[in-house]
Amino acid sequence: FNRLVLQGFDCGPVALWSMGCMVVLNSLFVYLFFKELVVAIFDEKFAYGIRFSPQLVYYMLMFITSITAVCAFDVVGSIVVVALMIAPPATAYIFTRHIRRMIVFSLMISIGTSLMGYLIAYLSDISIAGSIATMSGIVFVVALAFAPNRVVMNHAHENLH
Repeated sequence: FNRLVLQGFDCGPVALWSMGCMVVLNSLFVYLFFKELVVAIFDEKFAYGIRFSPQLVYYMLMFITSITAVCAFDVVGSIVVVALMIAPPATAYIFTRHIRRMIVFSLMISIGTSLMGYLIAYLSDISIAGSIATMSGIVFVVALAFAPNRVVMNHAHENLH
């Protein structure tokens, strides 16, 4: 690991500090702009109606997503970043439409699949990134197969009629 050394004092891995900063930055962003994010993303017409600029929130969200991705690419690689940006939120969406619960479920799924993937990779002596990505995909497929009330299938069926 690249180490962060300040005036001769070893502060630990650079990756820990960079991703720790990103966790704080992302958490603050969501906490401070939660209402604006929800309005801009889910009800753009209402946002315009209250003279609020959804584009500003969109660009802020894209900026923070970009810097998070760049930091994460450097730390864990593209496979894990893409897998954990897509599979856990998609899995959480299967179980709830409530945004706060979706965020919590997504975090829990991300942590769980990361730990399971790492454990399987360690025990099997295989790629950690590939194992985490595979576990994320497996959890998504299992959730989709056993979705409560077949949420996804119901929406697909409604769209056909």
